[in-house]
Amino acid sequence: MCRTSDNAAKPAAVTPVRTIPKSPPKGPLLPFRATEYEVVGTPDAILQTGLDQAVAHARTLGELGSNPRVAFSVILLANNDNHKSAAFLGNEMFFSASVLKVAAMYAAHELRFAVRNFAAEKKKAGKTFPDARAFFAALVSEFDPLIKAAALPQVLAKAEEMAASPGAQDIRSTPAYEEIFQVTGLSSANIDVEFKMKPGAAGPNEFSDNMEAMIHTSSDSGARGTIRALSYTYINAALIKAGFFAPDPDPMKSKGIWLCGDYSGGQDPFLDFHFGQNKMLAEVTTARQISRMFALIRLRKLVSPDDSDAMQDLLGNSNLSWLTVIKPPVTDVEVPLRKVGVDSGLISEGAAVSWIDPTVKANFTAHNLTGELAVCWQNLRSFTSQDKEFRGIVRVLRETVSYYLSHTP
Repeated sequence: MCRTSDNAAKPAAVTPVRTIPKSPPKGPLLPFRATEYEVVGTPDAILQTGLDQAVAHARTLGELGSNPRVAFSVILLANNDNHKSAAFLGNEMFFSASVLKVAAMYAAHELRFAVRNFAAEKKKAGKTFPDARAFFAALVSEFDPLIKAAALPQVLAKAEEMAASPGAQDIRSTPAYEEIFQVTGLSSANIDVEFKMKPGAAGPNEFSDNMEAMIHTSSDSGARGTIRALSYTYINAALIKAGFFAPDPDPMKSKGIWLCGDYSGGQDPFLDFHFGQNKMLAEVTTARQISRMFALIRLRKLVSPDDSDAMQDLLGNSNLSWLTVIKPPVTDVEVPLRKVGVDSGLISEGAAVSWIDPTVKANFTAHNLTGELAVCWQNLRSFTSQDKEFRGIVRVLRETVSYYLSHTP
């Protein structure tokens, strides 16, 4: 007799089908930074005391003139990224003339970096372009809506006014990509994107030539060509996204780098940061943001190491630092990067200042410092033909650093 069992045969186990989660979709290719750049330098009480005392001393000696609102921002660069910062009126907005040309230089490199990424991603995805015109049209389609959305509406409106003005030619209210870039290798493995430059000595300047003239000799016509091609819209959007300009619902409270003039002397439409028509307020900044930009360039952290190197090359060949006009010459420091501004008797400069005196250099090394400052001073009024105001600037820098080195364990 067969015995039955309640343990009936079970079907073979079935391995459940696993659903592999898809990678999150990538965001849109951006024409600017996705996140703000780091804030370089922790506010340091000792460095701040040194700066405050140095400014007071220079004023007592009459070396900063009668204007009490001379702004300073100092970032002491360290070997371990433990940078120190201090400022005097460093977050106040002041007219800074040609110093603001560095903002256009930065925006150009940020845009080139974005366009190169765009080309690489499209190539990776199998997208091809029959010619440069098609490539630029794709940039317009993908980048321009993002740029318009990121910039302040008032800036976009002013850029559109510029684009509609007589003599605007091919200038648009967003970047004139075909005027900025030359693109080769569309049918090869890699698309090469470079700033457009004239092929020989003859002929009109192209974008690269204009940008070089804008920085090297502070050419206003070079600045005009550079800024018109980039557009107020893009420059403003790039500065906001990078954290160099912080808009406020009350324009009077906005802070940072504002560039909505093209150095045409008012010939082209411009917009001041209060959304008015004061030409002296169309190129303004805080000292803190200019020193931060110079610090990032010197540390090779602005845009990319290669782009930082390219910007260092431009700024290293700028024709002047106010510190180099002092007689007798300053011999304990050099100024490897610089951009000056002067208009209506107001003087400013953004710079990297490096100590070369061996004794002081050794003291920097003992504190794990590089021996360099990223600095900006502005709103200094020219008041003497004897270079006294620039000796006052040197005094402030020397005494600030000396105080820090002697009071820091």
